[in-house]
Amino acid sequence: MAQFIVAELALVLRIPLPSLLPWSIVSVAGAASVLSLAAIADYFPREFAARANSALNLLHFGWAFTMQYGIGLVVEQWLSQDGHYPVAAYQAAFGLSLALQAAALVWFAIPRLRAFGKHFYFLFAPPPAERDSQVGLVTVPLDGAVLEARERMEW
Repeated sequence: MAQFIVAELALVLRIPLPSLLPWSIVSVAGAASVLSLAAIADYFPREFAARANSALNLLHFGWAFTMQYGIGLVVEQWLSQDGHYPVAAYQAAFGLSLALQAAALVWFAIPRLRAFGKHFYFLFAPPPAERDSQVGLVTVPLDGAVLEARERMEW
């Protein structure tokens, strides 16, 4: 997704690259959304997989229509010149689309970033004597029994 956004950004900003490069990335990354139709079956019981795929397909088409309509609304904010809208109109419309995509990418990445931060917290955390409170790790196996728990708080 990040490569897709960077490729689109290169197109929007009209960065002087061979056009084959960003358009190839856009076409490959854009086609990857079809994989969601195969992956969604893993998240639903077998008897609901077809309904889930149909709902996701409807969402894909509905969102595509909504984005195209929204891009048209943004482009129409500029005056037409000789039957064409200026490049700035398209840059603004697709830039807004890019902003929405970047926000979605950040939203989906937050849980992974939090997990990544938790793994490295103990490398950079101050020693226990310097902390205001210390909470030990609690390990819970699948059967629900607590193996180890420690907690100390200083008020």
